[in-house]
Amino acid sequence: MSRRVLPWLLILTAPLLPPARLTAQDLDSLFDDTVLQELRIRIAPADWAAIHENYLDNTYYHCDLAWNGVSVPNIGMRSRGSQSRSPVKPSIGLDFSRYATNQRFLGLKSLVLRNLNQDASMMRERLAEALFRRAGLPYSREAHARLYVNDEYVGLYLLVEPIDERFLATRFGEDTGFLYQLGYTSPPFRFEFRGPDPDAYLPVPFEPKTRTRDPATAAGIVDMVRTINEAPDARFLAEAGQVVDLPAFLAHAAAEAVLAEWDGLLGSNGMNNFYLYRPAAGGPALPLVWDQDGAFTDENWPVFKQTAENTLFRRALQFPASRRRFADALRQAAAALGGEGGWLRQEVERIYQQIRPAVYDDPVRLCRVEGAPGGIGACTIAMFEESVASLRAFALRRRAIVEAQVASGEPAWPLEPTSIVNLLSGQAALVPGALARVAVPLPLAATVFALRRPLPATLAGFTLETSAGPASLLSVGPDGVVFVVPDALRLGPTPVRLTRGADCSNWLMVLVQPAAGGVAGLLHAYGGPVSEQAPASPGEILAAFGTGLWLSAAEQPATRLTASASGHPATIPWAGPAPGWVGLQQVNFVVPPDAPARAVLKLHFDGETAASIPLPLLEQP
Repeated sequence: MSRRVLPWLLILTAPLLPPARLTAQDLDSLFDDTVLQELRIRIAPADWAAIHENYLDNTYYHCDLAWNGVSVPNIGMRSRGSQSRSPVKPSIGLDFSRYATNQRFLGLKSLVLRNLNQDASMMRERLAEALFRRAGLPYSREAHARLYVNDEYVGLYLLVEPIDERFLATRFGEDTGFLYQLGYTSPPFRFEFRGPDPDAYLPVPFEPKTRTRDPATAAGIVDMVRTINEAPDARFLAEAGQVVDLPAFLAHAAAEAVLAEWDGLLGSNGMNNFYLYRPAAGGPALPLVWDQDGAFTDENWPVFKQTAENTLFRRALQFPASRRRFADALRQAAAALGGEGGWLRQEVERIYQQIRPAVYDDPVRLCRVEGAPGGIGACTIAMFEESVASLRAFALRRRAIVEAQVASGEPAWPLEPTSIVNLLSGQAALVPGALARVAVPLPLAATVFALRRPLPATLAGFTLETSAGPASLLSVGPDGVVFVVPDALRLGPTPVRLTRGADCSNWLMVLVQPAAGGVAGLLHAYGGPVSEQAPASPGEILAAFGTGLWLSAAEQPATRLTASASGHPATIPWAGPAPGWVGLQQVNFVVPPDAPARAVLKLHFDGETAASIPLPLLEQP
């Protein structure tokens, strides 16, 4: 197999390849929000009635699930949620391993089906999670679905990827840390120290979800809260930064502030509706977004609301550097919304058109209704349309309102939510060791290239700062910077900014993931490119060249990679760094003999999608 790389792989300013359309039955397809999904559940009628009657219980009932030609028998189904529980339209939790320990559905152990009974528009939660993704923060994948029970349409639901060990492994490369769910408590909890007794913190407001019997589960929370309260001002940022990921907390709070979320990290009734994850190795804890149906409350929502009442934010924001980070995060989230004709306005309309028929057909529409029992009542079509109209108005005006509230000065080079991306795929996520691009106009007449190794940390006076130190630069030019993502970056959200002397960009939060790559092209064994004019043959060995397909530090990547051609498994005899090239990776694979003529090559790393690209094949006689 030739290991040569095509010259055009090295053209750093080449246009990004469009993503290939995904067709295999996997998590990408389940959470494909470009289509309205359809789930069918078969359950004994008496058990379905019992879920309604005993909706406050967590009792599981046997059922079968079918989706897109995939059937999962003998799974557990129960009523779930807190305020979302309903005897009329249950919020549903599915447990695929309840009665068969090793059973999974597309790799999932469980799945959440939200009944959307607190949101007349039925889209706030999905919009908020998507904003977190655009703001460079961890998020759960979501998609709307029509739900049928025993062949009867029971309503529009939202499919939500659960936060569990699989989620942790795919986002942070580990699943052995400490996971907690934050819930409402009375009196409200805002990071104040309540003494050394763990019972003051666990299981409320911190409900352990992993390592529930480990003494470190409680001790770590007590130590975290004590440090936040008792660290001296002079050492607060350093000491608090050891127990909480301050940039991540600031960015999370900023995203919720821009979304006008009243019931989250800086909730009006105390901290609520998020998860907290402490890595197994003892690194700082970071928040994970969850349950955002309280978003889009008021387009005039003050962005600093509740920051003075919360101990962590009150102390952190007294420092100019932290206030700058918070202001930058507010700008980033506001920019992600866009304004008239921007992302949020387009997304509201897209989802509206997608779900409108299912909403109109929904036999049990529920939403917040003043004066109704528990505050939840029947939701009319007029209420749905009015709520969607309020989202359109929010999308039109919110960005300008936020930017007017942010007092910090304009950065020298404003970075937008999609300014930092994988070099080949354009995905706004980074993988340690991969090649990436900062797309931003710079005051340079021509592009300057690094001519020798080791690559410099400063080029043409510019430095790219990350939480793991400066990145190695390949080029700096009028349209931005090409760099190597530092190997030492911790997985999860990380702040990045561009500097030159005293000038700097805003801090931009970017997700660092185990895999989020792109494939530049495919080569035949003789070295020529695979194309429509030179298609591959079934059984042929090809080489795929890309970047960000796996963690650069991963040992034996071929054992953690899988490949398929439109759902047909492909053997990988070898995978590793492309010899002689910085940041490029090579995957040798065998074209499946039964792959269709117009196939899509899809690469997975540890079960999650790494990249995809069209795979032209000879049509078989």
